[in-house]
Amino acid sequence: MNKWLLKLFVILIGVWAAETAAFADTIKLVGAPGPGDTGYITGPYLLKDLSNGTTFPVICDDFTTDVSLGYTWNANVYTLANLSSLKFGVNDPGGLKPTNLLQEYRAAFYLSDQLFALPNTQANTDKIDDLSYAIWGIFSSSARNASGYDQDAAQWANTALNMSFGSNQYFNRSIYTPNPLTASQEYLAPAPVPEPATIWFLGIGIPVVLLLARKNSRQFRVTTG
Repeated sequence: MNKWLLKLFVILIGVWAAETAAFADTIKLVGAPGPGDTGYITGPYLLKDLSNGTTFPVICDDFTTDVSLGYTWNANVYTLANLSSLKFGVNDPGGLKPTNLLQEYRAAFYLSDQLFALPNTQANTDKIDDLSYAIWGIFSSSARNASGYDQDAAQWANTALNMSFGSNQYFNRSIYTPNPLTASQEYLAPAPVPEPATIWFLGIGIPVVLLLARKNSRQFRVTTG
């Protein structure tokens, strides 16, 4: 592979890396359609990214910070690769596994996926409450002392915390951590959908690099044969 092919390959990798790197956003809470029968809104919330106008569902993992509809704040968008920068730090003294923050966040993502998949109906109210309190209880002793953290919520939390996860599981998921940390709640995003432009660029660019490299290799064999 000659130098310009190598440069093109490096550019493609750079585009992919840019898509997965941490970045900052201005966020607004625009919806909380879940149940509120325990005194706290449970289930997915809706955030709006003010930089591009997109609205998307998230799960709150922070029980102790209050946020109202319409509130706007700055957030750093991290992944589990940025564990020490997340709201609960390297060690979570109020958590159920205070020395294993990675397992706590993985358990929270597992539970959040159950919430994302659950229709927001009256029949599902109890389960939505239990899953939300399970997530909050993973990180917060205050949540575990609340009336909403019942036996079912505790069972969900403990089941998730005792699960075995793959070494890179949930590392592709975004975490909206407030900046500063006291500015707002922290939110877990659903599984990402790659940008169409990035899909096209990587899907077309990498095969082109390989095709040109193969062609270049064939030319080399011919001229030296």
